[in-house]
Amino acid sequence: MNKCYQLKDIQLHLNKKIILDKINLDVNEEGITMIEGHNGAGKTSLLKIMANLIKPTNGSMKIYNKKYYEKSSFVFQKPIFLNRSVISNLKYALACNNCPMHDINIAIDYLHHFNLIHLLKSQAKVLSIGEQQIISFIRAIIINPHILYLDEPTSNLDLNFTKLIESEILDLSKKIKVIMISQSKEQINLLQNHLITLNSGKLT
Repeated sequence: MNKCYQLKDIQLHLNKKIILDKINLDVNEEGITMIEGHNGAGKTSLLKIMANLIKPTNGSMKIYNKKYYEKSSFVFQKPIFLNRSVISNLKYALACNNCPMHDINIAIDYLHHFNLIHLLKSQAKVLSIGEQQIISFIRAIIINPHILYLDEPTSNLDLNFTKLIESEILDLSKKIKVIMISQSKEQINLLQNHLITLNSGKLT
């Protein structure tokens, strides 16, 4: 099995507090890697280091295939949007990633799939947090990333929407690498091929 990442002696300190402590792990290219742990265990920090959004205080990370540098998507637990409509935010994501603008039709198909097409011209920032999570998920996948980072993408969704998102993640994992944080044991058991467990910044 080919490696996606190798993390060696990763440490992260913030305001003299140890967030991550000597993390050593390998992450394979195939399937879905899940990250679990209690609140404050360091899950989001580890995911952001993997996504190269923050730098560790100490340690090193090796990425074995440069494609993971070239195109990736990150879905935050609390999504960030431009002060524009849903369709404008989706088009902006396509433009920023040099994707053909006709791929907006893929996003529209997803909105129909999630029964949210009525939100197309709504202001993204005024949507419910659950609606924002779904729009953020759609925005992340329409750019055809090589790797998808998900920070509790269903935490504010009802059971129906959660099942729809989980189904999409399983389908995506057949084509791309997915690394995802979850606190749901049921979801972890359904999705994971590889499980990372954190406890107070350490692997267990």
